Amino acid sequence: MEGVQSIVKRDEAVWFEDGNVVLQAGEIAFRVYQGLLAMNSEVFAGMFSVPQPDSVERLDGCPVIHLSDHPDDLRHLLRVLFIDKRFHRRDEQFSFAIIAALARLAHKYDIKDLLDDALHRMKSCFSNAFHDWAPTRDNECVGSPLMAYVETDAIAAVNIARLTDTPSMLPTALYVCCQLDTDNILNGVPRGHDAVERLSSEDITRCLDARLKLVHDNVVSAFSIFTIATSDGCTSQKNCLLLLEELLEIEAEGRGLPLDNCSCLEDWIPPLREDAETGPILEDLCASCQAMVQERAADERKEIWERLPAIMGVEVDPWITCKRGYARRTNPPKCSAQTVGSASEGT
Repeated sequence: MEGVQSIVKRDEAVWFEDGNVVLQAGEIAFRVYQGLLAMNSEVFAGMFSVPQPDSVERLDGCPVIHLSDHPDDLRHLLRVLFIDKRFHRRDEQFSFAIIAALARLAHKYDIKDLLDDALHRMKSCFSNAFHDWAPTRDNECVGSPLMAYVETDAIAAVNIARLTDTPSMLPTALYVCCQLDTDNILNGVPRGHDAVERLSSEDITRCLDARLKLVHDNVVSAFSIFTIATSDGCTSQKNCLLLLEELLEIEAEGRGLPLDNCSCLEDWIPPLREDAETGPILEDLCASCQAMVQERAADERKEIWERLPAIMGVEVDPWITCKRGYARRTNPPKCSAQTVGSASEGT
């Protein structure tokens, strides 16, 4: 049909001259292989099983199937299926936006292997195991070696967990949502394509209720970590008592880590190692008292982690608690953010 050819733009990345079917999303057309699509997707197989009338719309001699997806999202899906196999490797980091698009479309079109891979990447950042989740928050860059994200992406992570029936992601995704501005929680965040990603009314309520509990736990943690009592092996008791008292005063006055927020699961130790004009740092304590403070901070994180599903109002089975000694790690592995740009541009 000449009218179609004059309006539709052929995709530069996904257009195979020997393809035998055209998928059109918006004004973008993708020419691909019907048999390979059907082999990967029960939904596409069902579409192709319906006999097409002679009057079916055609482009370059191929039948055209109109899809409601955004062309950028569909391009990500088709590139993974037909061009770029890097997505299935475990040494490539992708952006959350790409992973989310693939998860949604793989679920919609029943492409199980691709959905499993996308959820595997997403669960590397929104995990039910503390030893997997903690490094994604303790790094200089937020994310894992498999996926980079920003905190506002947590709203989409919650919705994808609901869509795909993946409850193991919910406690940590909802926890990150609690770190957002109230306006983001209530009204959502831009997703691109002029869309807005919003939490359900039930999940909004969960976040608002949980924020009160998390702030309470944050204050309790501070007073527990800086309890004015030295370790059994303290080598400078008078000095360490004064330092602990000053550290507690700094926290109580809000001059150190902020107490009036929901970040009670974050690692308290790295900020205590930084030079600051506000007061003493961890290294000012004797070695024994430094170890004691680290142990207290680890215990607080462990205790809150174990209660996190209940705090967020969801049920998760299994919920994996801290590995012995993990919460005391102060130098977790860092993610390699340099691969995000190349992966994003190539998929």
